[in-house]
Amino acid sequence: MRFLKFLVFVLLVVPALAVASQDADFLAARDAFRVGDVVKLDRMAMRLKHSPLEPYLAYYQLRLRLETASATDIQAFLARPDDTPLINQLRAEWLRLLGKRQQWEEFAVLYPLLVGGEVDLTCYGLQSRQRLQEEQVLHEARNLWLTSSVELPESCAPLFDAAIASGIINATDIWLRLRLALEAGNLTLAKQLSEKLPAKRALSSAELDSAATDQVRYLATAKLDNASEAQRTVAMFALQRLAKQSPQLAYSQWEKKAAYFTADEQYYFYGWLGYEAARKRDARALEWYKAAGETSLAGPQLAWRARAALLTQNWHEVWASINAMTPQQQREGVWRYWKARALKAWGSLPEANVLFAELSNEHNFYGQLAAEEIGVAPAATIPASYQPKQSDNKCNAGAARRPAYTGVIPYGFTH
Repeated sequence: MRFLKFLVFVLLVVPALAVASQDADFLAARDAFRVGDVVKLDRMAMRLKHSPLEPYLAYYQLRLRLETASATDIQAFLARPDDTPLINQLRAEWLRLLGKRQQWEEFAVLYPLLVGGEVDLTCYGLQSRQRLQEEQVLHEARNLWLTSSVELPESCAPLFDAAIASGIINATDIWLRLRLALEAGNLTLAKQLSEKLPAKRALSSAELDSAATDQVRYLATAKLDNASEAQRTVAMFALQRLAKQSPQLAYSQWEKKAAYFTADEQYYFYGWLGYEAARKRDARALEWYKAAGETSLAGPQLAWRARAALLTQNWHEVWASINAMTPQQQREGVWRYWKARALKAWGSLPEANVLFAELSNEHNFYGQLAAEEIGVAPAATIPASYQPKQSDNKCNAGAARRPAYTGVIPYGFTH
């Protein structure tokens, strides 16, 4: 009997102690990796050589030795049968090093296997193709240039320099990206881009700093009679920055200055004033959006125009806002659902039901709402194994059924 109890003790307790020991060794290995202690990491790796944690230790060892590791060792790790996120992570780091070294043949073989990847690797990928597809690559670099309001990695710089030198990125493109940087409040990038413009179009760094520090004071002293495009751009930046704080205060300043701006600049400002007003639930948001005319609105501006329209159940404006979005934005569940609701409100039920039926097959919050719209129990569309995402829980909090208009933004509008 005593032996049996001892055996049970061994079977239950000893494995638990072994697991605890492995956990402690792994934490020690991770700490060694973080501080670059190769000797300690190698010691922990030997102790965990036959444990399920071995891949992590092998990854840590290769990462610390990446600059000096042989291609054979790297390839052996990347060729492991289970292509896990850990392997993909090392693939990304190795590609980064190959790009830095400009070893483009090896890079080109490995790059198509990468899942995801950050912008620096995108630029290395373009560089790897540049010698074979120069013009196409530089046009792709231009697209990247025009869609970013943040500083881009150093790996992108040679592409941009080549595109600017060839004229594929021209002064207008530089100006458009400068405007994106100002919209994002990125003064550092705006100043860097300004330096690439002809002197007569460059912005004053001192004026930019003044406009960023105290908008009301800057606008009160800014002399916009016969102002250049650069001077009007700085004043517009001050007005946009002020609108983020108070749409009403920005509008009060705008009324004094609007006549100094071109028609296109006025439309542009109203598009951003409507956006900031919608974010603050200001009832004048749609009025200001309307004043923007046919000016092109960015994705976030269109999303908030639709939200402002929903507050007043202006279904035509909801539909128009969604239709103006890019195809990618329109495919988001939230906008397919509200487009269908707009069509239903108009009496276009068959067209609305097509959208509801398609969306009801998706296992998310808007799929549930769409299922209810066409009379299918939400539970019937969701498998028992489905685990809602955090965003679904956030959208669904406090709402057992479809959103109702209660004077606040409908559920799901944080998406």
